[in-house]
Amino acid sequence: MAATSTITLTGDTETTLTIPEVAALLLDAAGKSGTVLIAYSHPRNGVTARVIRPRTVLLDKGIVRAWDAVRNDWRSFKLDGIRSIDTVN
Repeated sequence: MAATSTITLTGDTETTLTIPEVAALLLDAAGKSGTVLIAYSHPRNGVTARVIRPRTVLLDKGIVRAWDAVRNDWRSFKLDGIRSIDTVN
């Protein structure tokens, strides 16, 4: 997933950022309390399907903190480990 998106942050000043497309989709899902299906690649487990509800996307660290419906627990996922992403609702 090498595609990028441009987002605008507003506050005291307006800032425009170019971020990975996967991060933009996760931010959108987090803002809507949405659920997404990801194919996640991990060195030990290979690629697994996960249904997650993103809560926080830490762009500077390259991770998303999300509720993992498969593990029934909060988990952190590296953005560069997400191979595909689809909206569930």
